[in-house]
Amino acid sequence: MKIKQQKQIKGYLVREFGEEKGTELFSNEEKILNVLIKNTHNKTEN
Repeated sequence: MKIKQQKQIKGYLVREFGEEKGTELFSNEEKILNVLIKNTHNKTEN
């Protein structure tokens, strides 16, 4: 799920921190966001 905003964020991180570290930071951000979405979704079902 690559939306324009995600591409911009990844581009910024890569420019600021280099390819390897920027990509790693972006990957971690996506994992955290997915956990938050999952937790929020579980709360609304209960």
